[in-house]
Amino acid sequence: MKMIAKVLLTAAAIAALAAPALAANDKLIVKDVNGTTDVFKVQDDGSFIGGKIKFDATGSVSPDYKFKFGVGTTTPTDPFTLQHDWAVAGIGTQTIFVASSINDVSRFTVRRANGVPGALTATTAGQQLGNFNFRGHDGTNFSANGVGAITSSGEEAFTPTSQSTRIAFVSTPVGAIAGVERVRVPGAGGLRIMTATQPPCDASGAATSSAVGTIWFTAGASGVKDSLQVCAKDAANAYAWRTIY
Repeated sequence: MKMIAKVLLTAAAIAALAAPALAANDKLIVKDVNGTTDVFKVQDDGSFIGGKIKFDATGSVSPDYKFKFGVGTTTPTDPFTLQHDWAVAGIGTQTIFVASSINDVSRFTVRRANGVPGALTATTAGQQLGNFNFRGHDGTNFSANGVGAITSSGEEAFTPTSQSTRIAFVSTPVGAIAGVERVRVPGAGGLRIMTATQPPCDASGAATSSAVGTIWFTAGASGVKDSLQVCAKDAANAYAWRTIY
């Protein structure tokens, strides 16, 4: 009996040494082939971390974030964060997201509703349905807003038979950090150039004057004709705003 007890105690001691040390909130840890590095962990709140993938079941950045899921990063900042560090930069064929479909059209759908889950209400006039916004980095932080964007908004309260929308294109001028709507495609069709300061027309390529090929509409005051112009050169290669109307 004493011998059996010694064997059991020895086996228990060896098992204790082999088992990984668990933090207070870790429920499962998988080590690498050398048994030294954590490669996958499951925590008591349902979160898990594996390599460069992390699912945070609690969220934390905003009260509205119920979870955060990161691919390529263990510090996701949004409900879904996809990050990739390219070893070689500047190759035009590099892609970070690819959607392919066979025998049908690939679709990326962005939807907007009001209300609460299970009791949704109609989208109303003026509400953005969604946007693709583009941001850069200033050396300290990423842009807080979309300094370039393509947005779509409702033009009326949505009903089963009428759902008018518009699409807007946004860019940011030099010396600013907030995007400005430049061009709008209304639900009724056509192309509307939004009011802004007309830039110089030349071929320098500078950010403040690269207007070559731009069509510009200027609304006239009461009793004054509207103006429609294009930035183009004449036969002598002189650039200027040429009046179309």
